[in-house]
Order: sequence, then C-alpha cells, then structure tokens
Amino acid sequence: MDSNGYSNGTLSGDGAYVLFNRLDVANHISFTVKTSNNWDKFGVSFVRGTDSKKYYTMVVNPEWEDGRKVNFEQEGEEGKGFIEAADGYVFQRPADNV
Repeated sequence: MDSNGYSNGTLSGDGAYVLFNRLDVANHISFTVKTSNNWDKFGVSFVRGTDSKKYYTMVVNPEWEDGRKVNFEQEGEEGKGFIEAADGYVFQRPADNV
C-alpha cells in the first residue's frame, strides 16, 4: 500500500491518495466523502497494475453550488477522456457535504 495524506482510514489535504494492493477475490468497496466546501471535486480511480497506460476514474464535479455531476473517464497515456455513454448522473449536494 502506498499513500499521501492518508491516516486511520481518512484522506485529507490536496493531492491525498491511497493505493491498495491488487485484490485476489471479488470485493465490495464503500467509502464516505466529506467535502470542505460546496465546490470541491473528488474522484476514485481503478487501474489494473499490468496495464496502467489506461485506467478509469469516477469523478464527482460541482455543476452549480448545490449540484454535483458524476463523470466516468478513461485516463492515462492511452485514455480517451470522458466516456459519453456512462457519465452525466446529476444529483443534489447533501447539505452537510457528506
């Protein structure tokens, strides 16, 4: 495992990340994000260690002060950016930013 800004299960600060070792079985991943303001952007990336030239990121972008939009992107050297058929889910920002 490699990380920056990660302590006791919590990521904090700009550029914070955690990289977990490859899982050898099917797993369910869950997490809670608490943003510091109405305009924070965050995302989660998934990459196969043997093919890191192309990986997928789910990005939650602020669209307006109280709204967010989920985009699915293919990133890396060989990535193509937004995946049009899999992005665009808009939802209301929770009042407590969680």
